[in-house]
Amino acid sequence: MNKWLRAEIDYWKSERSQALATLELYFTNSVGIGEHSDISSEIHKWVGKLSEATENLENLKTYFLEDGTTKNAKSLLKD
Repeated sequence: MNKWLRAEIDYWKSERSQALATLELYFTNSVGIGEHSDISSEIHKWVGKLSEATENLENLKTYFLEDGTTKNAKSLLKD
């Protein structure tokens, strides 16, 4: 696999894992989180990060081959 593509996939997987871990903490143990008085705002922020990571991973999978070239470049440019 192309090293730059692999690095990008690894980055977004890491972001997704961090968002999932943080959200799980907020949902299951929010009582122990004293520094965040606005839990709802924090949850919104982390759901956004989870969505961004998930969407970016899906886009990389949808639009790029393992060698880093675009899938169906001609049909993508027609849009």
